[in-house]
Amino acid sequence: MKVVKKINNNVAVCQDANGNELVAFGIGIGFPKMPYELNDLSKISMTFYQLNAHYYQLLSEIPQAIFDISAEIVKLAQIKLSKNLNPNMVFSLADHLQFAITRMKKFKDMKLIFSYDIQQLYPRETELGQSAIELVQKKTIHHLTRFRNHHNCHALCQCPRRNRSK
Repeated sequence: MKVVKKINNNVAVCQDANGNELVAFGIGIGFPKMPYELNDLSKISMTFYQLNAHYYQLLSEIPQAIFDISAEIVKLAQIKLSKNLNPNMVFSLADHLQFAITRMKKFKDMKLIFSYDIQQLYPRETELGQSAIELVQKKTIHHLTRFRNHHNCHALCQCPRRNRSK
């Protein structure tokens, strides 16, 4: 795989063996002088093909840790919900998590009027959303409130249904 452009130290634009552009995540892959040939593909943790400009913008705006958490949540959702999800959901969820973290910093007591309805209509997804909140709290310094912040659960309730692959 040829690494052609650094996005940050852990994310780079690459070309696969067929010449297709992709974004690769991996510790330190953006550090060497560009371009270079990456022979050890075990350094790559995630790859994304056919990203639009909005996703590239998110890569520069959202911390790497949030993308890593988002990828972990998507993997967990695929297992718990027994569904294949759109691989680019990692970007949408990372954007959503970053927004939730920002909102919680500014509006700690914000309540969402449909929280109870979401809990009742989507119990598995709500449970998954709670796991996501716990993961964010465990892996970052951000503390999202359990059931006061159902917006995260709502994202997980809606995204699997909207972004189903086949």
